[in-house]
Amino acid sequence: MASGDSDARKVFRRNEYAAKEPETIMKNRAMRRQRTFEYQGKSIQVFRHVKIGVKDGGSETIRVHFEWDP
Repeated sequence: MASGDSDARKVFRRNEYAAKEPETIMKNRAMRRQRTFEYQGKSIQVFRHVKIGVKDGGSETIRVHFEWDP
């Protein structure tokens, strides 16, 4: 927990973990909204994700977006 994203990168292989989305998504209002959720009365943006699989297509790869809540 102390090292956060740098330790997470050590656990997963290259391109499996991302601490944020690419700039194109971060600048796209609609895509940011798709990654924004209400949790316990707060608006949470979920940009960290783990990519399972090697293809960009949804039928062969899954992305799990999450936010760390200590």
